[in-house]
Amino acid sequence: MQTKLVRRIGIGALIAFGIMILLSAHSYPDGLVTVLFPLSALAGLCSIRGSFYPKGLSPKIGYRLLQIFFVFTLATFPISARHSTHLLWNVVYPLLGLMLCSGLLLNRVWRVDRESMELTSKAPNGALLTWAGVSLICAIPIVILSLRPLGGAQEAGPLVPALWEVASYGFGREIPSQMQPVSEAQIERNLGHPPREITVAMGSTMMGAIYLLVFAVCLFFYFGGAGEPGLWKNEPWLVRSYGPVLAASVAVNIALAILLRIDAKPSASQSNSESI
Repeated sequence: MQTKLVRRIGIGALIAFGIMILLSAHSYPDGLVTVLFPLSALAGLCSIRGSFYPKGLSPKIGYRLLQIFFVFTLATFPISARHSTHLLWNVVYPLLGLMLCSGLLLNRVWRVDRESMELTSKAPNGALLTWAGVSLICAIPIVILSLRPLGGAQEAGPLVPALWEVASYGFGREIPSQMQPVSEAQIERNLGHPPREITVAMGSTMMGAIYLLVFAVCLFFYFGGAGEPGLWKNEPWLVRSYGPVLAASVAVNIALAILLRIDAKPSASQSNSESI
């Protein structure tokens, strides 16, 4: 039974991989999106139907599609390894697709939901699967770039210590050694541009961190499972968090609106070129 299951997942991933190769002849991101998003959307539909019929076939089909989705994602990394933008897309698009079918993972976290689906104690928890899967997808670019640097003008050096420096900078530490300002524009903003390897590694880990943050927030508010979520039971900690969550959402979106406003204004160079 296990052999047949592995074979079916492998065949499904190979078919998806073949379709992506054909589409990538025109555009690599088009190939990724055209395969990943339908897979994740179908798995998401199975998740929605499975919430009404947890003991039916829908959740099982959804999990098979999710497995094909994950195997396909891992199989595409060698194709994108030589291009920094493609390597980052290989993290961003799978994580966006995973949001469409995250219900399959959310529904197998809390005990009540697992019991309603008749999952055994050996069945992996949805949170553990999410942590492992997202961490692996986000770590692969770091491994690839450590083994095979992109070969730019700047030497990136060991990536993990460099990322630690960048992360520490956000907590008030000194400017990372790889981001020391050189040009006049960089000196003005007191921050330079790092090698492309660091940019890609930062982007992949930040996207993974944002995804796991959203996933954890959903689980906090879904505490107790579908049968008795914490919201229905009026959990004190949940009621106390209501105001801060609203305030944080308003603050973040006001900041986004300000950035959109700034972004809409033409830069000084654009204004000069238009006047000429």
